[in-house]
Amino acid sequence: MNIKASLILALAACIMLVGVAAANQENPEAGSTWLTAALFHLGPGYNSVSGSLSVGDTADYWRQSNAASSVSVMLYLDPTSKSNGGIAQMYEGNSAHSFMQRVQKGNDVCSDTYLNYAPVYVTMTPAGLGDYTFTVRRY
Repeated sequence: MNIKASLILALAACIMLVGVAAANQENPEAGSTWLTAALFHLGPGYNSVSGSLSVGDTADYWRQSNAASSVSVMLYLDPTSKSNGGIAQMYEGNSAHSFMQRVQKGNDVCSDTYLNYAPVYVTMTPAGLGDYTFTVRRY
């Protein structure tokens, strides 16, 4: 094998490694921690947010962008994501992140619908879920 062929082969291997590394990064539209949570608007009515969880993307974090509190909220998850094992969980407040609701096939929990402390956070799991849409109803 000549030097030119060796360089081309090495370059191709580097490109493939970069592609694999990029595929395992956090979903660009959502945050990967409480502190980096991506913003969504929580207006009156139904507020839908779409994202995607790849194999290396362990969780997506979302936070409402407006300071709505003293309102009632309800969390929903699209049926495909729910049947594929998706879990949407909603929390309130910046420091304690008090649990409010979970939507999961066979394990829904709705312990709190009243938002005492803004903002609302929604987390999506598990890794490898693929495309999802959750909806927060503010009423």
